Amino acid sequence: MAKKLKRHEARSLNKREKRDLLSERMEPGQLGRPLLHGGSIVGTEKKPVQPKKTVLIVTEGEKTEPNYFCAMKDYYELTEVDVLPEGKDPYSLTEIAVSKKNTREDSKYLDPYDEVWVVCDTEGLNHPFRKHLQRARPLAKKHGVRLAVSSPSFEYWLLLHYQYTTRSFDSCDDVIAFLRHKKRWPGYAKNAPVESSLFDRLGTACAHAKKLRKDTKVAEPSTDVDLLVVSLIGEKRATKGIKTH
Repeated sequence: MAKKLKRHEARSLNKREKRDLLSERMEPGQLGRPLLHGGSIVGTEKKPVQPKKTVLIVTEGEKTEPNYFCAMKDYYELTEVDVLPEGKDPYSLTEIAVSKKNTREDSKYLDPYDEVWVVCDTEGLNHPFRKHLQRARPLAKKHGVRLAVSSPSFEYWLLLHYQYTTRSFDSCDDVIAFLRHKKRWPGYAKNAPVESSLFDRLGTACAHAKKLRKDTKVAEPSTDVDLLVVSLIGEKRATKGIKTH
């Protein structure tokens, strides 16, 4: 009789109307552990979820860069990414990144960021930013900060969302004028809001940047922003430019 009762309990384990009765016969916490089902052990606990890596992105303030990455953060639900729009030139941005790398923006977190990036430009051929960048590189390397540099400006990265080109641009204004073509982004302006539809072209931009990096004949224009994008959302999503969860 006892054996029949045990078999009955095992078969009835998943029946909601029997569960409360059966729990009274088990040890405290037994239902939270693997359960008997038809003579075999069934694991009920979910696999632990891997924590998302924390990333700090330091950009120039009140410009397109923070708008772009804040829009990306919302679009891909990158809850562990902080965008800090401070600083002006590559060196000052890197200094800020170094000072912030061990202090999360949310005060309840005491752990350092997993990755820290600086998004910066070189501007024109004779612009002082180029000297600042030369100083910034060893400082970034020393402290494990990564640089996402666009030359001459971040707008070149935006341009790659629409078209692949290796034409020479003397300044940021030249890139903007080219970007404003009616087939690209005619209404573009500094500090312009970034529509989520732009990320439908993200795979194209990443492919163009990767192609450009392989062209040893082209020194400028250039951009490494795609490396940051891949780090944020992964190779698969960055390549396809498709929003998935």
